[in-house]
Amino acid sequence: MAGTETTQTQPETATDTTSVPPTFTDGSQVATNVNETPNTTANKPKTTGAPSRVLVEQLQQLEEQYTTASQQPIGEQPVEQMLADYQSLAAEANLPPASKQVAEFRIQSLMIRKDALDSYRAQQVAIEDAAAKQRDLQAEQVELEQRVAQTQITTYTALGRLSISSLQAGSETLYRLVDPANSRLVIYIRTNDPTIIANVDQFVGITGDVVNDPTLKLTYIRPTEIKIVDPNTVNYRAFAQYTPPSLLTTQVAGDGGLEQ
Repeated sequence: MAGTETTQTQPETATDTTSVPPTFTDGSQVATNVNETPNTTANKPKTTGAPSRVLVEQLQQLEEQYTTASQQPIGEQPVEQMLADYQSLAAEANLPPASKQVAEFRIQSLMIRKDALDSYRAQQVAIEDAAAKQRDLQAEQVELEQRVAQTQITTYTALGRLSISSLQAGSETLYRLVDPANSRLVIYIRTNDPTIIANVDQFVGITGDVVNDPTLKLTYIRPTEIKIVDPNTVNYRAFAQYTPPSLLTTQVAGDGGLEQ
């Protein structure tokens, strides 16, 4: 039997499926899992991809806004918005190097200006808080003064309604202080002060010297001060040596007011 040539088959070399996957030119790897996606934008700023000419025009506009804003008080400058605009522009890949340098310089300047603006705003808040506290103190002071005025006792020489007397003698004008209930005389007032006319027919409190004139056979007051008085305060906050009889029976009511 003729010899048969035996042919042996060499085993195939197995492919290593666990080798390192290929990478992109930026260093990111091809996804090895269908659920994975290549991360080609990690840590990269968002850009618009606008051409250089457009970006340079945007920088010129920002520079005009910067110049205009710099002439305004710090509290009125749109510092945060300008800072954000310059930062966005500086991140553009197509921005020429010279323009990028200008933008980065403005960013540094605006960050310093933002610190100043924050300090200014904090100071304004402190000033407003201090002013509010001062207003509260003033309001409280006014309230206290009103309470004191409501409880303050004033003493006059005489109380009554002022009227002009039909009896005139001597060189000075005589006035009558009368009971408002019946117009009976309480005491005469004698003066040539022209300002007293404005108080005629008003209930007033008179302060002055009591004079007994033997020649005129009159007792009168030479006034040094005249004030309009609320009749309801008589025997409550207003007292006098000469008081209308109808008011002498007034009693203090339970609520601090007056009642007949």
